[in-house]
Amino acid sequence: MNSITNYFSKQTLVFNESQQPERVQQQQISSDQSISSIPTTSDQDTGTSSFTSTLTNENDIGLFVGNNISDENMYRLLTNHFEPNYQFKWLYSESNSMKNGQNVTEKRYLNKSHLDNHKWLKYSLNKKGLYCVPCALFSTTTKQIESFGKLVNKPLNDYKRSFGKYGHITVHSRSKYHQINMSKAEQFLYMYKNPAASIEMVLDNKRRRQILENRERLKPIVETILVCGRLNFPLRGHRDDGKLLFNEESIIERGNFRALLQYRVDAGDHALREHLQSCDRNATYISKTIQNQLIQVIGDVIIKNIIEEVKQAKFFTILLDETADIANIQQASLCLRYVYNGVIQAKFIKFIPVVDRTGVGLANLLLKEVIDLGLNLEFCVGQGYDGCPTMSGYINGCQAIIKQKYPQILNVHCASHCLNLALSDSCSIRAVENTIGTIKEVYNFFHSSTVRTELLNNEVNVLNSKRKELQNEINNQAAPDQHIVLKNLKTKIANVCITRWVERHTSVDTFYSLYPAIIEVFQDIIDNHEKEVSTKAHMFFNSMLTSEFLCVLPMLNKLLSFTLNISRSLQNSKIDLIEYLDAIDDVIQVIQMIRNDPDEEYKFIFEEATELA
Repeated sequence: MNSITNYFSKQTLVFNESQQPERVQQQQISSDQSISSIPTTSDQDTGTSSFTSTLTNENDIGLFVGNNISDENMYRLLTNHFEPNYQFKWLYSESNSMKNGQNVTEKRYLNKSHLDNHKWLKYSLNKKGLYCVPCALFSTTTKQIESFGKLVNKPLNDYKRSFGKYGHITVHSRSKYHQINMSKAEQFLYMYKNPAASIEMVLDNKRRRQILENRERLKPIVETILVCGRLNFPLRGHRDDGKLLFNEESIIERGNFRALLQYRVDAGDHALREHLQSCDRNATYISKTIQNQLIQVIGDVIIKNIIEEVKQAKFFTILLDETADIANIQQASLCLRYVYNGVIQAKFIKFIPVVDRTGVGLANLLLKEVIDLGLNLEFCVGQGYDGCPTMSGYINGCQAIIKQKYPQILNVHCASHCLNLALSDSCSIRAVENTIGTIKEVYNFFHSSTVRTELLNNEVNVLNSKRKELQNEINNQAAPDQHIVLKNLKTKIANVCITRWVERHTSVDTFYSLYPAIIEVFQDIIDNHEKEVSTKAHMFFNSMLTSEFLCVLPMLNKLLSFTLNISRSLQNSKIDLIEYLDAIDDVIQVIQMIRNDPDEEYKFIFEEATELA
């Protein structure tokens, strides 16, 4: 027990006649103090000892003066400070004075009524004096503390000069300094009991309301940009500046973006109308600068969502192709291919300006862009490009450079490009090349003149009308289950695409279908138009009537019809490898059958050529 009691100060027992023994803690009193801080019985009490004692309480302002105080402790000190009970023996201060030539010692006692009359006045057991709790709590960092030392940072224990007109407590209660701190205390209590009303919370709520309001203002603007993007509408027009409402500019001169905003306002979008009417001139959020920023933000969100899907899929393939935009700036289009939730996805990511067009330059550019997207190239399993040496070269091509750094990234040449190259090599026969060249030149001849295009359209309409009449005659004479239906009647010739054989077959098939109408138009031009145009028409007319052209055209149309479905399948994101290989085997077998029985097959081709002639 001795080792335990050493941690505590010396204690004495006080016995009163009407009280149980109470244990109090002894403290030293400095010699310069004139306060008797000893609640004792009278000296005439026998059987007792004189003693000193001090009660302790955690809600004592004296314990916190000069220290950092938490909000919780401040609240307790303001609302539940220590209050002496009826058993408490109040302290007094002594002072000497001369009366009638004699030195008289006067005692000034403190009592509970003094505290009751001033609710802010509290007694500190620890400091043995009075404090103004609001001033002690809310003035610790002010420069006025020194002028109000007592009651604030020092206890008031001279009770002789405490009250009266010029007493410490009276003067303190009338001071502006005290009134300010009283207001601070009231405000603190209100804020503590109502956290939602605190200044920080009020400002935060106001900021949140401002954010929500700004979002509501931007919502119709962003939605309009999204509509323009989905429909591939250009946003800007000839007049795209200034206020939107009450503008006398013609709606024809506005861009699609501003016209759609005006339409929303006219349709009853009150939020947008209020925004445009009440906003500052520099806060309309519809300028071309804001448009660009919003488009960039929308693009960033789309890319972020795609990248999140790629990361969840884990493995992916990079696809890249070069092209020049309308400003003749060389750009590369980056796409990612991956499997997400069991479905193959092929998503466009961005256009990348290209400066270094070498294989090394393109490889470094591609790797940098993929890493900047936050993807791990260790999970990249494939790369796909066209067949140009810069991209697919096996020594210094882009794919070779990437494969040196990441061996697991296999290069897969675009199968559609491979098919195009194979078909191009198979069409190296001079007669086939001449036929395709003639089709292309005939298309350019009509496409370069609106007059000739109109003549061809009129003749095509006549041809299709005759075909429909023939269909009706055949159906009238045939059984209902033998009726024929003409589908996808051609209306205008198509150009021959150099690289895409799907379009090349379309152009050959269209030319074959409209051949009679084209011949009729050429005859009309030869007879009724100026010499230069008539000469060109005569040249095309003669080329189309040669036996070579008449035989190659139906042959080319038939063979390309076999490869059409294959070419389309290769551009399908949901292509199945097994089904595709089976389709290739079927085409090879059909072509082999034609070769094995040339007399029968070429007989049909000769009949078609004769019909065209």
